Amino acid sequence: NLADTFYENSFYSIKDIPMSFRFSILVARRIYRKIGHKILSKKNFENYQNSGKIYVSITEKIIETLLSIFDFIELSLNYKKDVQIQHDHSLINEEIKLDERI
Repeated sequence: NLADTFYENSFYSIKDIPMSFRFSILVARRIYRKIGHKILSKKNFENYQNSGKIYVSITEKIIETLLSIFDFIELSLNYKKDVQIQHDHSLINEEIKLDERI
């Protein structure tokens, strides 16, 4: 769930990346998120260990790339207020306590 929060909050920040790189970042964001969802679908650590390499198929990559076109358009048309982004980042920082040492 925390990773999904990061993915959601990263969306509007991509607007700060130079235009020539944005689409690639949007595609990568979707594909890595898909890998995370596949890991979660294993339900427990033992199933995850026994599942072998987890990857996104070519068909899934094509679908995620096509969906990224809509993300690109949405990103071009919408924006998120900086105040809301700061609030979301504060919540994430509280959740994972970035300043703590392991």
